[in-house]
Amino acid sequence: MLARLGVADPKAEEDFVNLLQINPNLLLVCDGDRTAAKGEGSGLKKRVSTIKQQVESLPNSHIWITKAKEIENYLPGELLADYAQSGQPKDPGQYERFFPAKKSEKGSSYLESQLGLKSIDKMELALETAPKMTKEMMRARFDLEKQITAIIEKIEQWNHEGAE
Repeated sequence: MLARLGVADPKAEEDFVNLLQINPNLLLVCDGDRTAAKGEGSGLKKRVSTIKQQVESLPNSHIWITKAKEIENYLPGELLADYAQSGQPKDPGQYERFFPAKKSEKGSSYLESQLGLKSIDKMELALETAPKMTKEMMRARFDLEKQITAIIEKIEQWNHEGAE
């Protein structure tokens, strides 16, 4: 979606959905898409770096770029096993591909290797797993606790400013 999002001057790009026209308080969550901690695969894609710079330059904004490859990598194996009704898979790795990829890499994704699935409906996954999440099971997943705390603080700041 980042390919069509912007946070710049509302008249700057007509082809972009300008998030600031929707709400001046901006909170954006992006997949890091990293495949490694260091070296090749550890950097951000250009469009993520660009939006990061834009968001960080705005007051009343927060951006969370996941430390994991994808936001789904934050889900613990126990939630995913319950969702897929399959065994007891390990937790997704930080840089592990969660979704199936190209034909040349068939079977290498978490969905395929751990859950025996070829595809998944992201919305269904979210709706099914969210009610079963607990702070305890999610606490150790990468930077999740730190980022959720920052998001809560930002929303509290907005609410306080709006009440004045």
